[in-house]
Order: sequence, then structure tokens, then C-alpha cells
Amino acid sequence: MSARASNSTTLVVLATSDLHGALTPKDSAQGSLANLSSVIADERAKAAVSGDKVLLLDNGDALQGSDVMDWCATPDGLRAEHPVIAAFAELKYDAITLGNHEFDYGMTALSQRIGEATQPVVSCNIAGVDQVVPWTILKRDVTLPSGKTEVLRIGITGVCPPETAQWNAARLPETVQFTPIMPALERSCAELRAAGADVVICLAHIGITADDTPCVRPDGSHVNKNDTTFEVLSMSSLDAVILGHTHVSFQTDANAKIPAVLPAAHGAELGKLTLELSHDGKSWQVGNTRATALPAAAQPQKLITPALNNARQRAQNWLDEPIGESEISFNSALALTMPTPLSNLLGDALIAAAAPFGKGFPVLATVPMLRTGGRTNALNYTHIAAGTLRRRDLIAAYPFQSSLQLVQTTAQALRDDLRKGARIYGDLTKQTQLFNTDVPRFTVNIVHGATYQIHLDAAPDATNRVSPLKIQGITLANDTPLLVATDDYRVQTGQITGTVCEGPEMSLRKTLEAYLTHTTPTQASHGAVRPEAWHLEAAKGSNATFNAPRDTPLPANIRPASCQSETHPQLTTLEMMF
Repeated sequence: MSARASNSTTLVVLATSDLHGALTPKDSAQGSLANLSSVIADERAKAAVSGDKVLLLDNGDALQGSDVMDWCATPDGLRAEHPVIAAFAELKYDAITLGNHEFDYGMTALSQRIGEATQPVVSCNIAGVDQVVPWTILKRDVTLPSGKTEVLRIGITGVCPPETAQWNAARLPETVQFTPIMPALERSCAELRAAGADVVICLAHIGITADDTPCVRPDGSHVNKNDTTFEVLSMSSLDAVILGHTHVSFQTDANAKIPAVLPAAHGAELGKLTLELSHDGKSWQVGNTRATALPAAAQPQKLITPALNNARQRAQNWLDEPIGESEISFNSALALTMPTPLSNLLGDALIAAAAPFGKGFPVLATVPMLRTGGRTNALNYTHIAAGTLRRRDLIAAYPFQSSLQLVQTTAQALRDDLRKGARIYGDLTKQTQLFNTDVPRFTVNIVHGATYQIHLDAAPDATNRVSPLKIQGITLANDTPLLVATDDYRVQTGQITGTVCEGPEMSLRKTLEAYLTHTTPTQASHGAVRPEAWHLEAAKGSNATFNAPRDTPLPANIRPASCQSETHPQLTTLEMMF
């Protein structure tokens, strides 16, 4: 190592993002905070030798995403210490911010957990949440090689997607407000500089997608100029940015205006920003910077706190509570290729809950298929074994805290909504991949209770991509009124449009639990192909490929195309034939 200049130091910023409750390898196959803690310890040890200053930050979406996290939001769980908050304290995090999923359990749960935090919780575009501050300044004494000590003031601020207000509208009071990111961040940076911050870092719970990686290139090539992430990375008042939210791995190159890193989710990576600083006798100046994403260690450190032990044991008891029985198993591996027992079960449960409110209209359901692999978590699938169904199976079916909503719409409007969701499928006249990789799979709408086709030989936005809907073999007129049972997320995001109607106030998990108390799924009732069903359609003789778990049972029209996926050995590439 070369001798450091007498007026310089190095600031190392370590960051986690989108942990989603993955504290140990039991919580995630991709990584965990315990695996990252080994990397954190190594980085701190290296810094101690070189005299570097180290910060450890979290970029949000830490308190949701696992069975234990769900239990922590129950009345019993709220009386217990939160294991993630305890782990943040044990690892000595310096500051954290909130992601959109922190609001999934409502404000009572979130406010309690914020109150337990031992580090500042920052977000400059959230108002009305007690103990969340727009920014904070962390001070570090730096003894320069010359022997002189200077104070380094590091400003930390954060931002959260304003769309959180829509995504969680049913769980947020009017007093909680999300403001546009850029004005709030500009104001926060100005206040930090006025308060004496030498370096300003933003915990930005926003990110990029696989198709807009070039958004941070200096010349702005291939960039949507309205993209908020691009705007943040172009701010002259920022010195470094931690990205998140979109679950991809990304870091800027050496030519970037501002160093930024987006570590992979679920504890798979640790973000690392290195800032070379020099002091000119009056203030600190930022010189060379580097951004890297460090992979999690293969061997986790011990991260078993009393809070985690308590929560895990009590969560297991809660998750093991029996809900009902099933003679058949349920799997999401093929759920986006054809109707399956899982989609039949979920659709029947939604329609059963909505039926008393039908007012003479046909009642349909949109079935949320949320664990079907995809770009952000290729190994994320649902499998529920036959036999006793337990609370953990409800969570496997509905991993989020979504609420049931009833929407009055028309056949034409629903068809238009289906066409928007059908953009997840490729145009088989131009590609052989079944799915468009740049469209999130959770945006698809699967309608249960009607017959229709998705034409894969039509362009994703073509008006004939989705056929007219039929019920009992009769094509519905465009203005046919319908009642659709769906979830609040799809309504708030405009994936399902229409007029929200009065209905039962219950979560999707509760609808499934209520249904299973008096229904035992069988092969005849839920496993067989139904007359009222959707299917994919393409020219005879064509085929499309996609990935699925290697042990997926296959129907006659799907066959293995290779022994395993090129990117994930746990998956196999399948070929669907038409």
C-alpha cells in the first residue's frame, strides 16, 4: 500500500438493501444478513488496519418478506423484540431508511419498530411518521497522518417511492404523506450542506431494471430523462448513492458522476462505496470513488440473537396452526402457462368471498400469481404439499398483506386490463422465449371464471392480444357488467380498473382460510381442467421456452428442452409446444 497523503483519509460505506427478513440461511436460499456479517467484519478489520472510516447503512425493505416477519406483525409478535431491529443493533448499523414494504403491516407495527431502532431512521420525502427524520449527520474524528485531527461530517438522507401511498393505501392514515422525490431530496441536501455536512449520501429506495442499466453513463445514452433514478444520480449536491427496491445487482463504473451501488436482495450482496477524501485546511473534498457489490460469504457468522430465537420459535408455532386439508398438492411453476390447481383454489376462494355481493352480475376473480420466478428472484416458487394445510401455506400462496377488493367493471374494460397484463408474454413471431424479461411477472392478470385466449402471435400491445371473454360458451358483450374480486394492490396501481364496491373487509389470506374451513380440494374439484378457463394460443407447430424448477410435473404439451438452466442449476429449461 502506498503512503497516504498527510491530509487525506478514506471513507468506506457498506450497505444492505432489500433484506426482506433474511437474517440467516434458513430465511433465504440467496444469502442472508448472517452471511453478509462475515463480509462486514472483514471490511471493518481491513479498515482498522488502514485507518479508514467505515459506515454501515440499510436501504429499506428489511422488515417484510419472511414467515418470521409476518409473525412479528401479529399481536403476539408486536409484544416481542423485532429480530431485524435487534440484528441491526448487534451489527452496529449507523443509519437506516424505510422501503415501501415497511408499510405493509400498517402504522401501528411500523411505529413500534422505528421506536426500537438504535440508529437514526431517515427519509426526506415521508411526512407524518414519528421518529423518522429527513436527514442526520454522522461525525467521525479523523486523525490525519500529520497528527492533526479534523472532524468529518457525513450527511445521510433517504427517499422512498411515492407510489407507496397507492400500494399501501388501505393501511395508511391520511396523516402519512409521500412527496415527490426530487424536490424533497434537493431540499434535504441543501439543509445538510447548510448544517455543515462535508459528504452527503442518499439511501435511495429506488433502483433500476435490467433494461435500463446504462442510465448512469456520463453521456446519458439510452436513458429515459424522466427517470427519477437518473435524476438522483445527476445531482451535484450528492456524493454517493445507495440504490435498492428493484432487486437487481448494479454498480456504477469509474466514469460515473456519482458512485452508486445496488446490492442484490435477500442478503446476497453487500454494497460498498469507497470515497477518497482530502482536507485543504478548511474543508473536506471528495476525490476518487469506487462502487462495488461484494458477494455474501459462503459461511455465515453467528447472528442468533435472543430476539431471533424467540421470534423464530413462536413464529413456527403460529405457522404450524392447521387451516384445512387437501387431497392434492399445489405448485406455481406452470401458473403463467395454463390454469393449475393453485389458480383454481385461489380463484374459487375469491369468488366465494365476493359472491354475496354480486348484485346479479357475473362474479369473476383475478388471481395474483406472485411466486413464479422471474428476473428478480428466479428461484421464487410456491409448492404446497397435499395433506394438512397450515398457516405457512396461506403465506406461501399470498406472500404479501394484500386485501380483498371488489370492482364493478365491464367485459371490455376487463379485457383491456388483461391485455395490459399480457405484456409479460413474448411475441412468438419474433422470439422463442415465452416471457418478456423486461416486464415484471407480477403485473399479469389471470381471470378465473371466464374463458379467453392470449394470442402469442400478436404483438404485446395489439388489440387482439386477448380474445373476448366468454361465460358458459357465450361471448360477453363489451358493456356486460361484471363484479371482479381482486386485491387492493391491483386496484391502486390501475392494473384492474372500475368502480370499487362494498365488500368483505378481509385479507386475501383470510379469504383462503375461510374457504378452506369448509372445502377439501380434490383432483376432481380443483385439479381437473375446467370448461371456464384461459389458455395461451399460438400458431400450430410453434414453441416457446421458459425456466421452471427441475422437479416440476409436466403435462403433455410441455417437455424439457435442456437438463438445466444456464443461469440456475436448480431450474430446467422447458419447451411449451402449440
